Amino acid sequence: MYIVVNVNGKMANNIFQPRQTNIGNIQKFPPGSAVMDQEEKRYVVVCVYIDICGVVSHRGFRRCIRWGDASWSTKKVVLGWLLDSVDKTISLPPHRIERLQTILAGIGPTKKRTSAKNWHRLLGELRSMVIGIPGARGLFSPLQEAFRTKTPDHRLHLNAMVHQFLDDFRQLSTTLGNRPTRIAELVPQDPSVIGTTDASGTGMGGIAFLNTPSGLRPILWRHRYPKHVQSQLITFDNPRGSLSIGDLELSATVCHHDVITTAADAREHTIHSFHDNTAAQFWQRKGSTTTTGPPATLLRLQSHHQRMFRYVPFHDYLPGLLNKMNELLGAAPRSSADSFRRDLDINQQTVRKGVVRGTQDTADAHWELWTKFCEELGLDPLLRVPDPVQFLQVFATRYRRRPGKYPGECVRSGTVSNAIRSVGQTMASMGARDARKDSTGSIDFRLTRMFKAYTREDPPPHRVKPIPVGIIKYIANQSRNQPCKVQAISDMIIVAFFFLLRPGEYTGTTNDDTPFRFLDVQLKVGVRHLDLLTTTPAELWAATSVALTFTTQKNGVRGEVICHGRSGHDVLCPVRSMIRRILHLRQHTANMHTIIATYFQNGRHYSVKSADITTTLRQATAACGADLGFLPSDVSARSLRAGGAMALFCSNVDRDTIQLIGRWKSDAMLRYLHVQAQPVMQGFASMMLQGGEYAIHPGQNLVPMY
Repeated sequence: MYIVVNVNGKMANNIFQPRQTNIGNIQKFPPGSAVMDQEEKRYVVVCVYIDICGVVSHRGFRRCIRWGDASWSTKKVVLGWLLDSVDKTISLPPHRIERLQTILAGIGPTKKRTSAKNWHRLLGELRSMVIGIPGARGLFSPLQEAFRTKTPDHRLHLNAMVHQFLDDFRQLSTTLGNRPTRIAELVPQDPSVIGTTDASGTGMGGIAFLNTPSGLRPILWRHRYPKHVQSQLITFDNPRGSLSIGDLELSATVCHHDVITTAADAREHTIHSFHDNTAAQFWQRKGSTTTTGPPATLLRLQSHHQRMFRYVPFHDYLPGLLNKMNELLGAAPRSSADSFRRDLDINQQTVRKGVVRGTQDTADAHWELWTKFCEELGLDPLLRVPDPVQFLQVFATRYRRRPGKYPGECVRSGTVSNAIRSVGQTMASMGARDARKDSTGSIDFRLTRMFKAYTREDPPPHRVKPIPVGIIKYIANQSRNQPCKVQAISDMIIVAFFFLLRPGEYTGTTNDDTPFRFLDVQLKVGVRHLDLLTTTPAELWAATSVALTFTTQKNGVRGEVICHGRSGHDVLCPVRSMIRRILHLRQHTANMHTIIATYFQNGRHYSVKSADITTTLRQATAACGADLGFLPSDVSARSLRAGGAMALFCSNVDRDTIQLIGRWKSDAMLRYLHVQAQPVMQGFASMMLQGGEYAIHPGQNLVPMY
């Protein structure tokens, strides 16, 4: 063999020749020659490798192609597995199934001992099969434990439990041919179900969220352990027990999968579960334990369950700090834990009752939209990220694009701000940080700046117009000698106008606005109170004042009483309207909790609705003509509160008094006072001319001109 190398020029185009070549200026270095120095030897070795690779990759190199190497097929044996690209399955070829059955047959059900060599061969064959058999990993715990019984003559003892697990593999070997494994059962995908489990000495439970087309569907489950199981838990008081808390945690993971597969079709879906017990987590991941106790049996059950329902389980650790409440309750006595949970449920309901039901329902709707938004992005709804404000901004932008209350308008800035506030407060109610706030506890300036920009872009607000007295007079006159419903609507309109009531306070609503009831009304003659149930009609008609007692109405001081005297009008009077209501109610009922907006007709009771008030006001506005300065669509049931405040304002009642009667906590009442009303601006022009003549005292820096 000769190597032709140009050492001096360090050329890379070297030639490897299998025979001697006569070329000029070529140095020959027979094997064993010591002529070359170390640098030349290293370079020759590199060149030899390059030349060998060049020969292998030379165009003239021919490779022996075996029969079938270039053929196409939907089924192919790859690394000892039969792959089917049409059915997308993986299975053992017939010869491997036959080999497995032969090995298993060599260890009969009655065999008590076997050699360590045969056992190694069996486990090696079974381990190679586990890759393509879902759930088979959970059948190795007793088989591995058999090595602990190894005798000096290398024999292993096979007990009854080992044979039970071998029977499972025998059953698998008979079904491998007609039950191939779907590839989707082997490779975890994005989870379709996410949940957590936990267990204590008294019971186990979990929660799972199913990803459905309509959104996340929560499933909450729990189960109390039987007495004989609770008595076997190892504790300081029971050191001789046979169950550890890890065993109970593992049982919770197995039951968690069974609950999910019962509630939904989990075939070929990934179930991602979180646990706060590391032992249970790694037992599930590994599929085996180092003992033959309860965990081995539970993993065997998990193995059969997974193969039957064909899902892909995935397990992760949930830090105990995030699950501290359950840890504490699990260690507490049962009676104390149950009492704590009951009180906790009561407190959560109390927090929800801190606002009216309509507000809470709106907040729930906002949170539902937020969870859908986070689901699309794969986010944690509690936003445990370094900068959560950016996600809130995007959510606010999308929420603003929704159709507004009026055609052609988007959602207004105040509504967007309320939605973001609902999301932040819901996070805080779950014990997380309000994502709207910065480190100082203030609303992040990016959100406030964005809301300010939205306010500038919003169209002028659609405020209801106040109802003038003329429309109320028209309604009162038209209600005479009319059915009970019409009279009830007229009376409630008059009462709402004089007492500046909100719609939910004088109509029969289904929310928590707390309308006034029979027992909240007082009628007096001078300073003498009248019994509403026993006083004669003549005495009631002699009443000189009516009072309403506030209980849980909005912004009202509990127990506060607002009183009105007679107006001097025979119909348009709060006292006479309330008397008509009292007389009508006590003719049909003696229940003092009946709301005053109730009327009886044909033996049945009904309530005046907010829609009834709005319809009546708009019909009256249309009948009175366009001289009023507004259209029927500009008024609603809320116009009566604004109309009463406007009437007081035009009568030169000071603003503080109006605010007290209407129970406004801020200057929000100014929204209801319109300067377009003629009495308000009457005579202002002449007054401005009279007061416009004035001089200003010069400042110290101003030099007077002479």
